[in-house]
Amino acid sequence: GNIEAATRLARRVLARKPSHDPRLRAALALAAAGSVREAETIVQDLTAAHPEHTFINLVFAPIVRGAIALRLEQPEPAIEQLRTVAPYELGFVAALAPIHWRGHSYLMMGSGRQAAEEFQRILDHRGSDPFSPFHAVAWLGLARALTMAGEDSTSLLAYERFLAGWKDADSDIPVLRAAQEEVVRCRRRAAQTPSISATT
Repeated sequence: GNIEAATRLARRVLARKPSHDPRLRAALALAAAGSVREAETIVQDLTAAHPEHTFINLVFAPIVRGAIALRLEQPEPAIEQLRTVAPYELGFVAALAPIHWRGHSYLMMGSGRQAAEEFQRILDHRGSDPFSPFHAVAWLGLARALTMAGEDSTSLLAYERFLAGWKDADSDIPVLRAAQEEVVRCRRRAAQTPSISATT
């Protein structure tokens, strides 16, 4: 959620005129932060310059364009873009990003159970890329998806796993503050829901 910092750091990377890999990862950060035109320009330039490059055209570019579509609140086109990456999404290059963005696309569509399946896949495949940044927020994505699916008790467990992993984090990180507010609401709903034994 640190949009200004992410944008600043991404542009610092681009200022060094790096190779395609860091340029496209910077483009992904820009897309997620809302600088969609800038991100699309990077993708267009690289795909035009390297039309035969597998990683650029079948992995990086669809991931960035999926993130752009999602930022524009267009989850269906985002999912369509990410379908291209499916054969590579558990590889080291993709860094589990397609699964993360697909999960958020389903959240935006209101499909909690489908979103939960995607975030659970990240948790189940940590070994495919131990350094993926998306591990850090997978429990939160799962918690939100389960909440959307009406599974508050299970969602609460996922929130607690997320908060346990972030217990030493800076307290002003936006995603952490959002999760803390959400878990309070989740606990309140869970407390108000009668148990099966109480209703039988």
